[in-house]
Amino acid sequence: MIEELTKAARIASDKGGLPIMAAVLVKDGTISAGNGAVAICVPCPDLASHTFAVDADRFLAAVKASDGAPKLKLTDGGKLSVTHGKFRALIPLMDADNYPTSEYPGTGEPCPHDFIEQLRRVAPFIATDKARPWATGAMLKGTAIIATNGTTLVRGYIDGTLARDAVLPLAGVEALLGVKADPDRIAITANACVFYWPDGTVMSVQLLAHQWPDIDKLLDAPADYQPVPEGLADAIKRVMPFCPNKDHPIIRLTADGEVCTADGDSSGVVGGFTFAQDSSFIASELLAVLELANKINLAAYPAAVPFSGEQVHGVLAGVRL
Repeated sequence: MIEELTKAARIASDKGGLPIMAAVLVKDGTISAGNGAVAICVPCPDLASHTFAVDADRFLAAVKASDGAPKLKLTDGGKLSVTHGKFRALIPLMDADNYPTSEYPGTGEPCPHDFIEQLRRVAPFIATDKARPWATGAMLKGTAIIATNGTTLVRGYIDGTLARDAVLPLAGVEALLGVKADPDRIAITANACVFYWPDGTVMSVQLLAHQWPDIDKLLDAPADYQPVPEGLADAIKRVMPFCPNKDHPIIRLTADGEVCTADGDSSGVVGGFTFAQDSSFIASELLAVLELANKINLAAYPAAVPFSGEQVHGVLAGVRL
């Protein structure tokens, strides 16, 4: 029961202003939860004989305190009693009859086996600010999942072709990655993307309505890739603590073969590299790219720097000093 309840409780949230959204609904041997952007329904045979709605976090805490084997009872006072040995908790019941539930269309089509793996790769590059609303989600397009934060644009390739284009919001991406299992089927409608897992779990993610601009010309431009210099990521990590601006650390790669900080009252440098020219980047962005890339064209700077890795490629914008 703990595993199933944890899946559902992770989705429940009252941030939208509706207290009922902080609850889980137990009904017909399932646990359901939603937050306005994501909805989930998880099979739980242990609860097949119960119907109620209660605060998700409190119910989960009570089940954990019961070592995963609680005795449940609905009291005449409108509360859920959770007991185990000497432990007892009482949780106010909520309106199960008016709990907002979601419809899950059909069973979809096979989901690419590497969908979650590629989603996890591009997720760090999803924008978190509202300057580009369309970029606050991951773009599903054909055989690819695409993300950008305005500095890095990355496209991961999946082993399959999706039926239609869609934009998954960041909240939906985080919810999918939180399940920690691969869905086996997917259905994309005009407004939602529905995922199905072998254990019967179903999740619906409301899609972003914003349209992405044409980014193919940036990603498909020919590039003179070179192997990522050995030890580059380690050198960046070593000098980053000495960047003058701790909140916005800039790393310079110099024609003298140095990885160094921008000028300031503190500095750090690691030598021994070979770079065709001087270039500068936001340190965290370059490090994130190096997590994915095995080839890069640093000589493209000051234009966008293309990179590629296993089933992924993209471009990184540098900074001018």
